Amino acid sequence: MSNLRILQCLDSDELAENRRKELELQPELAESLGRSAVEAIELGYYLTDDGKIDWSEAVRMASWVHFAMSFLRSEFSERLV
Repeated sequence: MSNLRILQCLDSDELAENRRKELELQPELAESLGRSAVEAIELGYYLTDDGKIDWSEAVRMASWVHFAMSFLRSEFSERLV
C-alpha cells in the first residue's frame, strides 16, 4: 500500500496574481535571479556576504537521485506493458 496521498491543488489564477503582486519583481530582476540560480547549480557554489557556500555535493546528489528515479520509472513502466 502506498503512503502517497494526493491532495487538492491549491493553485489558481487569483493566487498566482497575488504572489506576483507580493513579490513585485521587475522582469529584468526575475531574469537575473533565474540566471544566477542556474549559474550556482552549474558551479556548485554561490557567494554571499559571508563567503562561499559550497553545495556541490547536494547538487551532485540531487542529480543522481533524479537520474535514478528516471531510470526506475522507465524500468517499471516497461514491465507494465
